[in-house]
Amino acid sequence: MFGRKKPAQPRHADLTPSAQPSPDAPASGLGRLSAAPAPAVGPDPVADAGRALVPEPAGGPGPGPERPSALVDGATAALAVPPGPADAAQTAPPGPAGDDLAVPPVPLGADQPAASSPGPTGPTGWLSNQPIVVGQPTPSFEPRAVDQRFRTTPYRPDTVVDGWATPELTVRGASVRGYDHRWYGVPRQDDFALAWLPERNWLVAAVADGVSAAPQSHIGAATAVRYATLWLATALPESLDQIDWSGLVANTAWSLVEQARVVLSDPAAEAAQAEELLASTLVCAVVEPRADHLAVALVGIGDSGAWLLGPDGYSNLEGGKDTSGPIASSAVSGLPRTPSEVVPIRGQVRPGQVLLLGTDGFGDPLGSGDGLVGQLFRDRLTPGPPPLLEFAHLLDFSRETFDDDRTLVAIWPHQAA
Repeated sequence: MFGRKKPAQPRHADLTPSAQPSPDAPASGLGRLSAAPAPAVGPDPVADAGRALVPEPAGGPGPGPERPSALVDGATAALAVPPGPADAAQTAPPGPAGDDLAVPPVPLGADQPAASSPGPTGPTGWLSNQPIVVGQPTPSFEPRAVDQRFRTTPYRPDTVVDGWATPELTVRGASVRGYDHRWYGVPRQDDFALAWLPERNWLVAAVADGVSAAPQSHIGAATAVRYATLWLATALPESLDQIDWSGLVANTAWSLVEQARVVLSDPAAEAAQAEELLASTLVCAVVEPRADHLAVALVGIGDSGAWLLGPDGYSNLEGGKDTSGPIASSAVSGLPRTPSEVVPIRGQVRPGQVLLLGTDGFGDPLGSGDGLVGQLFRDRLTPGPPPLLEFAHLLDFSRETFDDDRTLVAIWPHQAA
């Protein structure tokens, strides 16, 4: 059972961001092959309700690690070239050379070899050279190199995959560039980071989604996940209950400000400039193995989410689009804008269940989990962890109109001996 429980007063209350801003401080749909203008980054009266730009933490960097001047390798002053015109992405580049080079995708279940009985590593027999198609596919084409307006450094691969196991759990993580970004030469703006802290027997997982309107948000996402895991590894609280989540969020938010100062070659850059350049969501979880389950505590900033997948389907734990109105809101408020109060979600993951952390590129097509995408991931993940490359291939499914970057971290508890 998962739920929110307000923690005791943080040990470093001076790190909690003020409720007031400090004075110092869109998918296009490849079926149409046209890009809509990205909204300007900045205050949004709906998405930013109750959130303020992070002030510089009082008393220095706080309990976590000293914030480096450039957390992302290669994000140096050489990147301080002004971004290209705002409408540069609105004109589609020439199509792939020769339609005959496109490999037609194979619909899910059509002419694919039958999967063998699921074993400890999940089903086999997947086709790695063709995407899994769910419903109507996205047009097939070869991805384009990242356009110069997004810089060529730091190096930004199309796809990242990671995973490993301990005696108590198995974790898989993957981040894939969306079909829209592949077509327009935009870098993958999602990222994730995993860390094992042997001193506490903890798994730390962080997932981030750079806000599309921020021109260097891919650097922001990478900074957020790397700093959040580094902060927890350095602060190393004694227990899950003693994690200073407000301190984690405030210091991670400020790491984006310091990263912006490096990217802009401006040591006086403020939080508002960091928001315009590097804004990113974040969901961060700490997982601790117990005798018969995994104890979990997590927080989320923005619309990246967390789900629990079990025999009864999916339970949304955190994040996702605002569906309270007749139309789901696409407004996103991410770091370095922080909420006035950070309350973690706590719960348990038992054998037969899977904890999922993901960006909206996964969460939007998943929806309630009752559709074809939910069925696909339920069928592939509930038998057990698939091999690393199969996990990334699964995440790179093809479904018309769902062409955003996708990042997913999945965590399985092992059966008690």
